[in-house]
Formats: sequence, structure tokens, C-alpha cells
Amino acid sequence: MRLRLGVSMVALAATLSLPALAACPQQSGGEEQGQTSPPASAGSEKEAAGGLPHLSGPESIAPGTTSPEHSYFFPSFQIFGLADSHSTVTSGPQRFESIETAVLGLAGESVGKHSRAIADYQGGVLLYNRHSGLDATEHQVGLNWSYQGRRWGWALDERANYLPESAFGYPGFGWRGALGTDLGGATGSNLGSLNPNFDPNQVLFSSRGSRIVNGTAAEVQYATSPRSSLSVSGAFGMLTFRTPGSIDSTNELITVAYNHSLSRRDFASVSYGMNVFQFRPVGESFKVHSIDFSYGHRIRGKLAIGVGGGPQFAVFGSPIFGSSVTATWVGHGSVAWNTARNAFTLSAMRYTTNGGGVLAGTIADQFQINWSPRLSRKWSGSLGPGYARNTSLPQTILAGQSATYDSVYAQASLSRAFGHNTNMFVNYTFQGQSSRTACLAGNCNASLSRHVLSLGFAWHRRQIVLE
Repeated sequence: MRLRLGVSMVALAATLSLPALAACPQQSGGEEQGQTSPPASAGSEKEAAGGLPHLSGPESIAPGTTSPEHSYFFPSFQIFGLADSHSTVTSGPQRFESIETAVLGLAGESVGKHSRAIADYQGGVLLYNRHSGLDATEHQVGLNWSYQGRRWGWALDERANYLPESAFGYPGFGWRGALGTDLGGATGSNLGSLNPNFDPNQVLFSSRGSRIVNGTAAEVQYATSPRSSLSVSGAFGMLTFRTPGSIDSTNELITVAYNHSLSRRDFASVSYGMNVFQFRPVGESFKVHSIDFSYGHRIRGKLAIGVGGGPQFAVFGSPIFGSSVTATWVGHGSVAWNTARNAFTLSAMRYTTNGGGVLAGTIADQFQINWSPRLSRKWSGSLGPGYARNTSLPQTILAGQSATYDSVYAQASLSRAFGHNTNMFVNYTFQGQSSRTACLAGNCNASLSRHVLSLGFAWHRRQIVLE
């Protein structure tokens, strides 16, 4: 049955690609493109009067290439097979499981004189050959609506996903997983990169089980002068598990920042933020106050560098033990470099997280690299190692004693384009995790070593211009 389903989907996708190939002649001027470039990100929209990089806002600093000034629609389709050495994500003997996956993607953008609205959806199904009880669906949706006037600007960002396991290192699809938006055959996302402080994501591996991750962020910015601006940002995040034994969490964040342009390429900001974490069913909660000093350097369309950090104060309250304050530091740094044949990002960050459903809050030290070279007109590749260390907060009841989780992942991908609309790809992913203490929530892995190999193809149209 599943074999027939896979063959049918392949035939359907091939049939759909034929008229698209005929309807998309080669553009005049320049080299023939082996594959369509993904839509430009929301974080790379045109700089308006008074607009400055939001060094402390919801979106991370980007090189800033102007995106196409038109409205468009962008459909895509992927089908691939997975070989997973640890499909149940539990301790015990490893045995490779084959999985069939199909993913549908829809992206769109509407451009006005001063505004931009962006939408992105990806949804798929996973069919297991031996563990049919693990069959699952996966969905993610993102919306971004922004406005930039002469002095006032604002943005609203909403992202949600439904996944069968931790988003960190997830070998499925999209901008929530560690694989990024251009790996594993994905055709890209038109949404910008979200600042981890505004994203209730998971940065450690936990037991398999469906979960919902939802994050809403809003920002208002006012240009006090051609070189300075004030901004206020707010966010609400939620991590909810559909299976028992995990810790649900919510967080509410507010940030006030002052941005100043030192030159045409150099920017600085100072911000204050307060983040309130709440956990269920354990009843824990605490507040985090932080001050951040940031510096950014950007060469339009080519390079973006951001670095910053400052002190952080975590306030814990307990009706039995009273309140206590713990002082620590937080920091962040990133480099994004784009050329005609290479896209490279490097990021490092230390911040307070929701604990990923395993602990009631952690201090996370995270490091990640993504490199996507275009090897030739038809061949492209990608490489993306990452590492995260999560250390429990000792003031929380669940921690009791210090708990540390070291998580590592790495991926490599190779893709070949066939015409303008179709490409085949092979992708390898490794996940590893170790813990220095016994599992406290009963749902995590003290030790994990996982290998995932995928092979498939992706079909996509060129952008369908709507006006």
C-alpha cells in the first residue's frame, strides 16, 4: 500500500513538473539557472527612511539584500525516503527503520508601498514500515506583517508547528529544525531568522511524541532622528506536549531598545528585557531580567556581523524557601556572508531557555554553522554542524541537583538540479546527546546516538507573480 502511494506521488509530481518546465523559459541575460533560488527572507527587506537593523528585536541581523518588489506565490512538493537508526528516540538496541515522507509547501508575499505581508506553510506525512504506530503528520506555518514609514515602523510575526519530536535537529523539514531552510531538498522559506530569545524552541533531544510550538512576536519602532530609533518588542511563546511525562511551558518577553547608526555600515544598540517563564504541571515559575549591549556591521547584500551580551538576573520565588536572585551573563554573536556561489552563517549564543520539556528552565550555550555552496550550475551542497549544552537552574524544584545535557548534531547534503523545477538530493544527519545525571522528567535520553539518511526529490515552480 505504501509502496503504491510512493509511486503514485512520484508520478504525480513528475506530471506536474512537465507543464511548469514548458511554462518557464530561460531568462535572457546571464547563465542559465539550474534551480530556482528560494524567496528572499523577511529580514532582508529594503531599508526605508529611518529603518535600522533590529539588533535586539525578534529577527536576527541579515546582510540586507533588497527582495523582489512584487507580490508572488510559490508552491513546492517533496517526496523522500528516510533510513533512521533510532526512529523511536529511546534507549535500547538500534535498528534502521525506513520511512516514507511527502511534504507540500506553499509560500506567498504581498508587497505594498510601505508594507509587506509574508506567509509560509509546509505540511507532510511520515509513514513507518515497521512501527506503524509512529505514523505521524507534521505542520508548520509562519506569518509576518511589517510596515515602515518615515518615522514609525512595526512588525508582527507568528510561527507555529506541530512535530512528532524535538524540533532541534529534526530531520523532517523547514525553518523550525536545525537543518535550516535549504537543506534536505527544501526549497527555502521566505521568513527571516527568528532571534532565539523570541522563539520557544527546543535545544535538546527528548523522547518521541507530538508537540506544539507556538511563538508570537511584535515590535514597534520610532525613528527619533535619521540615525537613531527607539523600539519596544513583546513576545509570547508556548511549548505543549500531546503525550504525558513532559513539562509544558510558556514565556512572556518584553524588550525596550535604543538603536543608533554609527555609520552607513556600523550600528549599535542597548536594550533591557524581562522574560517570565511558567511551567506545568510542576507549578514552577521565574523571571529573568537582562541588559544587552550589541554592535552590528553590515555590507548590503554581502555581509552581516552582530555581537553583544550583558548581565542577567534570574529571580526565583517560592512560598516555602522565599525568593532568591542568581546573577549570570548572556551573550550572542553571528556572522552571515553571502556571495553568488556561497551562503555561510555562524552563530553562538548563551541564553535562558524553557528546558525543552525535560527541565524547568536551563542556561543554554549553543553554537551552529550552516554553509551552502553552489558547486556548479546543477550541483549544490550544504554542511551544518551544531552543538548545545543545557545546564539546569539549581533553584528550580525539579533540578534538585545540577543536570547537564550535551547535544550535538551534524548534517551534510548534496543536491542536483534537473531543469528549472526539479532537483534530487541526498542528506545525512547525526544526532548525539549525553547527560551527567539521571533523567529528571522521565522522558529524556541520558545517551543518544542517531543516524538518519534521506534520499528523494523536490519539485517547485518559479515564483508566480501576482501583479
